[in-house]
Order: sequence, then C-alpha cells, then structure tokens
Amino acid sequence: MGAAKRFPGLDKATFPKVWHLIESLPKPKYETLDTEAALKTVKEAKLSSPSISVLKDEPLGLEQDASVVVDSAE
Repeated sequence: MGAAKRFPGLDKATFPKVWHLIESLPKPKYETLDTEAALKTVKEAKLSSPSISVLKDEPLGLEQDASVVVDSAE
C-alpha cells in the first residue's frame, strides 16, 4: 500500500490487524470501456433519483424548479 511507503509508522508491523483486514477484502473486478462506450454510458445515464428537491433551509435561497447554470472553476 502506498501510504505505508510515504508515511513511516503505517507499515504492516505497526498495524497488523488493519493490514489483515484490508488484505482480506475482495479484490475489485474492473471492466474497461473504450472511449466511445464510456461517453455513450455517461450521456445515456439517468438521474439516481426520479425527482430532485430543494432543502427547506437551502443556504443559497434556491427555489424548487429554479433554472441553474453550473460553470467550471477552471
């Protein structure tokens, strides 16, 4: 694990139970998508919720169904 190399004291000898827990977790199975398939997947994705609501005490004072524009900070 990279953190143990960068930060002394996080090695396996210092935290054997944590390392054992991490090593016992199942390894993720990655599926690689080509660029076009990835773009298609993102563009055709649905919202995780069928409706989006605004909190009653929304700090910016946004109202339900207000039009919002999001710009990149870059």
